[in-house]
Formats: sequence, structure tokens, C-alpha cells
Amino acid sequence: MFLLEDAREHAKMYARPCGCPRTPCHRRNMFNIAHIELFYIAQAIGAIYASDEQQALDAARRQAMREMESSTSKDVLVKPTRRIVKAIRWTEYLLTPELDSSPTLSFKTLTKATATRLKRAHRAQVQAVGRLLR
Repeated sequence: MFLLEDAREHAKMYARPCGCPRTPCHRRNMFNIAHIELFYIAQAIGAIYASDEQQALDAARRQAMREMESSTSKDVLVKPTRRIVKAIRWTEYLLTPELDSSPTLSFKTLTKATATRLKRAHRAQVQAVGRLLR
């Protein structure tokens, strides 16, 4: 129950990114840090309350990492990492916050089936956890 309360508090406090360029830098950084924390809290909530969705997502992530490490498939190209210009919410991280911004994954490839499986599993997990956070 503590996880749900903590996640709801974070989600409520950092619901909107700081869009104004004059917003203090520390406020923008707090939004990013809060959503990285929310990502990990959501993984724990998913494992407890939506274990089927979380297991499917974890399996899809492992498969995607295996394919990107071997780089033998030629179907879907992983976009090169770029400087983050917008605030990223916890729901937008497909793998992990660290891997989504890693330059080592730039120009790696996945099969289309794995990419589709990863997106569907991610969507299911976000919906399941999102229902609990409302």
C-alpha cells in the first residue's frame, strides 16, 4: 500500500513538466528525477498487482536486449539517442531510463516482432499500473 501512496503523491506533485524556460533548472531536474523514481515504483507495483503484464514486459525487454546485443536482425532500427529537449514521463521509458538514453544502443536493430511485442507489453503494463494510480 505504501508503494501506491508514494506513486500517487509523486504523480500528483509532478503531473506537469515545467515548460517555461525561466523555470529554475532545479525544478526541471526534480520533474525528471521524480519520473525516473515513478518508473521504478511502477515496476514494483506491476510486479505485485499486475504480475502477468509485468512478466510479459520483462520477457519482452530481455528479448529486445538480446537482439540489440547480438545485432543480427535487420528489421527495426533503434533511433539514435539525442539530447533530451522535453520532459520524459515514466510511461515513456520502454526499457529503463538508463538504457533509453544510452548511446551504446544507437543504431542497433530489432526484429519487427520483438519491437511490436515490447510496445504491446509496455502499453499493457502502463494501463494496468495507471488504473491503480488513479
